[in-house]
Amino acid sequence: MATGAILCWLTGDAYARMRITEEIERLGFTPEQVATTFGVMAAKMLVEAAGTRANAIIVAERVSCQVSAREARRVISKAAAA
Repeated sequence: MATGAILCWLTGDAYARMRITEEIERLGFTPEQVATTFGVMAAKMLVEAAGTRANAIIVAERVSCQVSAREARRVISKAAAA
């Protein structure tokens, strides 16, 4: 289910995303179970796309830093507006 959900996000298939979300809720998965499953599958996909685990780590670190910087800017701009 995790790989299907990731594919739906990449392709923009909102209907399938909604159905997968409903199924996750119906099965009663905890947030930790969902996060772990998605993390494992995303990591496997990233290694496949990057060619090697070392390259995947470089990409993951770069994206993590970009997301962290973006979140920091969002928090700072929100605080400045208050």
